[in-house]
Amino acid sequence: MKTFVRMTGLCVVVVVVLFAVIINVARIVSIFAPNFVDSINRHFEQSDITISGLTVRWSGFDPIIELDSIQHPHFSINDIKAEVDLFRSIARNQLVFGVVHIESLDVQPPQDSRDCSLDSPSFSSGLDFGAFAMLLESRTVDVQFGSSIHCREREYKHIGTLHKRTIGSRVDVSLVVTQISDCDDCAIKLSYVQYGSGLLSRKVDRELDVSVNEFPLLPYLFGFDFLNELLVDLELRWRSTNDTGVGKAKVAIVPQTVGGQGSPTSLVAEVQTNCLHDHCQSELASSLMNSKLELVSVIPSIFFHFDTQRQHLLGRSGSVPLSLVTEIMDSFGKPDGEIYNWTNSLSPQGTVEQFHVLMDQEGFAYRAFVSDFFLHSFSNIPMISTERVEIVGFNRVHIFNVDDSPTDLTLTRWFTDPWSFATTNLTGVMEFGEEALALMTTGNATLSNGDQVSVSFGLRHEFWRATTDFGTIVELSSTTVDQLANYLPNTLPETVVRYIQNSLKQGGLSDVAFTIHRSNANLNRAQVLSYGVQGVFEELDMHYYLDWPPLFDASGTISFNQDAIRAQLRAGELGFNLLDSTELYFPFAESVVHLSVHSDTSAEHLLNLLNALELHDSKLFDWSDITGAGSVSVEANLDIPIGDTNPTPFTCDIVTVLSDVTLTHEPLSLTLTELTGDLEFTSPNSLSSGLLSAKFFDQPISLHLRPSENPTEAVSTHVDFRSSLTPATVSHFLGPVFGKMVTGETEVYGYFETTIQADTSSRVVLESDLQGMGVQLPIPIGKLKEESKPTTVDILLHETPIFEVHSGELRAHITSDELGSLKGKIGFNVDPIDLELAEYDWVIAGEIDRLDLSTLQLNDTGTDDFPLVRIQELKIVDLLNPSFPLTNSTMFGELSSATVQLTLHSDELDAMLSKTQDERLNLSISKLHHKKRDTVSSTPIAYSQLVNWIPSMDVVVEQILHVDEQGQQIDFGTWSGSVEVRNQSFVVTDLTATIQNLNIKPLNSQSEVLVWDTNHGTTTFSGVLFGENLIDSLQQFEIDGEVESRNFEIKTDIEWQGSPFDFKSLHVNGTIEAKIERGRFAEADVGIGARRITSLLNIAPIIQQLRVDFRNLFQEGFIFDRVFLKAYVDEAVISVTNETPFEIESRSSDILFSGTVNFDTQAVQGEIVVRLPLSGSLPFYVAIVTGNPTLVLGTWLGKTVFADQIDRIASHKYRVSGTIDNPYVEFVGLFTDELSSVENVTPNDTSESATEEEKK
Repeated sequence: MKTFVRMTGLCVVVVVVLFAVIINVARIVSIFAPNFVDSINRHFEQSDITISGLTVRWSGFDPIIELDSIQHPHFSINDIKAEVDLFRSIARNQLVFGVVHIESLDVQPPQDSRDCSLDSPSFSSGLDFGAFAMLLESRTVDVQFGSSIHCREREYKHIGTLHKRTIGSRVDVSLVVTQISDCDDCAIKLSYVQYGSGLLSRKVDRELDVSVNEFPLLPYLFGFDFLNELLVDLELRWRSTNDTGVGKAKVAIVPQTVGGQGSPTSLVAEVQTNCLHDHCQSELASSLMNSKLELVSVIPSIFFHFDTQRQHLLGRSGSVPLSLVTEIMDSFGKPDGEIYNWTNSLSPQGTVEQFHVLMDQEGFAYRAFVSDFFLHSFSNIPMISTERVEIVGFNRVHIFNVDDSPTDLTLTRWFTDPWSFATTNLTGVMEFGEEALALMTTGNATLSNGDQVSVSFGLRHEFWRATTDFGTIVELSSTTVDQLANYLPNTLPETVVRYIQNSLKQGGLSDVAFTIHRSNANLNRAQVLSYGVQGVFEELDMHYYLDWPPLFDASGTISFNQDAIRAQLRAGELGFNLLDSTELYFPFAESVVHLSVHSDTSAEHLLNLLNALELHDSKLFDWSDITGAGSVSVEANLDIPIGDTNPTPFTCDIVTVLSDVTLTHEPLSLTLTELTGDLEFTSPNSLSSGLLSAKFFDQPISLHLRPSENPTEAVSTHVDFRSSLTPATVSHFLGPVFGKMVTGETEVYGYFETTIQADTSSRVVLESDLQGMGVQLPIPIGKLKEESKPTTVDILLHETPIFEVHSGELRAHITSDELGSLKGKIGFNVDPIDLELAEYDWVIAGEIDRLDLSTLQLNDTGTDDFPLVRIQELKIVDLLNPSFPLTNSTMFGELSSATVQLTLHSDELDAMLSKTQDERLNLSISKLHHKKRDTVSSTPIAYSQLVNWIPSMDVVVEQILHVDEQGQQIDFGTWSGSVEVRNQSFVVTDLTATIQNLNIKPLNSQSEVLVWDTNHGTTTFSGVLFGENLIDSLQQFEIDGEVESRNFEIKTDIEWQGSPFDFKSLHVNGTIEAKIERGRFAEADVGIGARRITSLLNIAPIIQQLRVDFRNLFQEGFIFDRVFLKAYVDEAVISVTNETPFEIESRSSDILFSGTVNFDTQAVQGEIVVRLPLSGSLPFYVAIVTGNPTLVLGTWLGKTVFADQIDRIASHKYRVSGTIDNPYVEFVGLFTDELSSVENVTPNDTSESATEEEKK
């Protein structure tokens, strides 16, 4: 019946619209006619109405309006003619038409493309002026119309006519609507007749007859998409007068398609209504019939009472079973529809009792009781069971209460373990409207685990959109974390449930609230679940991740929903670190736990925690290698992957504020003290920082860490630093050997770039100009303090570190093995990378322009484990040293602690150093050319440090040539001996040499010829120089001697301060003993001869001052038997004692000397005795007495010196003082051959000291 009314009303609306348009046009035309069509169109512009072909003509006093068309998006009207009854319009104050004729009216109702629901045409308020009243007042109306509806690939067409005739007091209206289909009788027919009689008390009779025959009804056109298409049969008859009315209607509704039960079931209803004055009584009786017209179910009758004056409707019914709802939906509903599924799945059971309803102008109100109510669980609706429920409603609001009846609710769809409520009370509110159903309930309940909770449920279902929203809130005062699993939704991933169960160990929860919201959208089958839990926990123990240390005694709040878990910790202890605040965020979709932590702790506890957390698997970065002390403040953000197969990497971001912290890397023994600043660690293992300040080996250092500018797949960290380099620093990294080569201090800067992953390398780059630091190695390898030498050290830290060193001419490529041993390639002015390392530890090659050994410093600790070194080809243009410079040197060969094969070629030296297994080292020099140079480095070599680096060896020198200033070569012969180091002393034993006619041999059987005692800083030489002809040997040493001898021997046992290379003739101590056998003097010149003979002590000027003529004595061919000298050397002073005087012996004379000579001051003091034979004549003695002994002695010697008859010697004694070049000789007496001791010889007071020029 309702559908029929809506369809009829739609047609009437169209007619009303038609009249509204005509009336507006008529009113406007009556004012503005005949020339204002444009103004009319502007008036209707907002209503999308366009008028064309407007003309107005007059028939008497009545205007006749004619229009060609009225166009609208949803209808069109053509050929309109309307005659206005002017007098009746004025009398009734509204437009009254006499005749209205419309040739055609086509309607296209607007419809929603989503659900095909119809929407009646709506116009602006300017068209709403009482169209129905004008329609009734019009005398004659003739309208033909048609409509077309397109929906769901189907088209529905209708045609119809509307006629009205008014003759006197009788009004006849007829309406026919026919569907264009195969059914000719499928139509709606309406007939309405009204007529009146009587003059004073006018009686009006009304008759209404409606007939509907198998007219199709499409529920989805009106929004009832869950119902099948229907066929409607209706018979309605209504008769009424002024005060009474009787009506009866019978309707049958049959579904066109098969319902859920498999057979069509029709609804048959009868309505009877009786009205008297202002009151009407109605009864609705209905039933369900099957296709055979057999009764299926009887629907209890509903009784209505309607007060027409008060517009008040009362209704009541008997007991109605709720199962009837399922039956009706099963017959008329679509099996695949949402409402059908809901109705059949919920299957409500129970009986509605005492149903009362009230309708008036305020709305709709009712009250009902339902007994034995049961609702099955479906979708988001829990299973509900209660004995009795009271329902009270007003309009769309419905309230139900079960205070006096225990109610059971079971939630089976949402939680890991089903919830079962035993409620003690339950109150709810429901809003039920045409578009949606909304429900809200509250109550107290007890869960199956014994927790006392308060429960609130909410439900909203929108019928037309087929969406359902469900929500529930469960609150409890306290529980424990082990009960939390009971409140987890079953939609959570298994990894999440396992993480919650494994992480939360013990603790209490209070003020807990659980919220659930679930939404189903059937149109796209989407389901959205939102879930929330929040509470306060105390004394919570939990594990964040795997084997991490547990968190103890935490307090704070926790909340989680279907998407994530959040926890706010106010306190807790993690690995002895007190956490001030912690935030945990676990989004389930990512399967990653996000942690945000703040803590003020100690560096020691933080490092222990980082080591326990296992933040990475890098072999190059191990927190356990680092120890620390001091205060730190930590802000950490960590992302922890959950699940065994989760590919998400572990990430973290830790910001640490350091305050006076000490960090030590134990394996490297590196310590940073007073470290201050902020440091950030970001995975994958990247470090960055602000400007850090610290001390490194008590030297200030500044550090700045930043990500690498060219990161690879492995995230890297870049550390910029600046500090001072000291010998202590060098010793720590390179060992004490290198540390003792360094003096002073310099500034070094650089960066450390690390990629903290097992398959990548870290890098350290050091740069410095070494200003202020001296490197005591040969220049240019070493340097002086004041010099600048740009140096770069590039270290690649991998399993075997690689060092690239650039320093001046030096290029080095060095690696380190697992034991820390260094090996590599060194090139001078060549790229060492091109050198072939092969089986050697070190390979050295290249070319050096100038190598200065003046800065060479070697430490005092030798080594027995010398690496295997290959000198491929090392060229040195100038090898400078204070004693023996070399030019154009080339060195090649190999050496190690076991074997040596090293060759050196230069302009001055050809040598080979060799050694085989278990044998002594052998140095073989085939050529040694020493050339006197004008300038030599004034800086002595610290040879004392060299001694312990010199191994024991045998030395053979085949040739030594000395080149003097004139370019003459002097051959120093061949040399051989052995070199050893004993008790910090450098010892040369078994030294033998042959220098032309001069030979050298050991002095005694101990064979220690040269001993260099580095402890006391002295050198001792104990050797014998011997040969045959002295004149030849003296000439090798630039001594102009003309003394021939059969043999000679000089024994030397002297000592001086310093090394063997520090020898100075004026600064030695010891004895020199010389003996010359059987020789002769080659020349007779007294001065020259005497000077030659006495050249060993350089006292020729003294002899020349004696009062004896020595010309015959030193004539050519003088033969002597022996010359003997034993002198004591004390620095520059040489002493000859009277016990072993300087003596020249021959067959006929002797000359003796004792005294001292100071070669520093040129002072001399001593005595000379000359012994002569006593067979001469008197003039000899006279000459002596008269003071002219030289003349007499010369005469006498000329005659008698070689005579055999001399039987005794006459002796003459003289005292000498002054200087060697200006002596003062004093005659003492005759026949005195006793020499005084050195202590008793007193120099003359008148002697003058030697001048500075004479000293030279």
